[in-house]
Amino acid sequence: MGWSCSVQAGATTDAWAAACIEATGSQNVWEEGGGPSEFNQAVRFFYEISNVEHSDGAITGAVFRFVGVDSCKLVGSFRIEPDGRVSRGRKWLRNAAQGAKPRFGANAQPGSGGLR
Repeated sequence: MGWSCSVQAGATTDAWAAACIEATGSQNVWEEGGGPSEFNQAVRFFYEISNVEHSDGAITGAVFRFVGVDSCKLVGSFRIEPDGRVSRGRKWLRNAAQGAKPRFGANAQPGSGGLR
């Protein structure tokens, strides 16, 4: 059995997954930086959602940076409020959440986000 979250918070994770897939082809990996200079390399990050269930319907988790080919480093955390707003997290994640819409329509009840 999984855990539940609010519909709006779930919509934010859906928006993150869509943005990550568009950017890198993976549902929880994105890149920041990069540019015209060969020295300005993009940095790859990924997020993991915690398995802790919050009574208010929020979602929390950790953000990691890829280091080399086969390792990573914890670089921060995130929190998605029950209303879908990202209150803590990297700017890329906050921007990716801008277009988040609930998946279950206007009649969905808060806290009925279903199993994740």
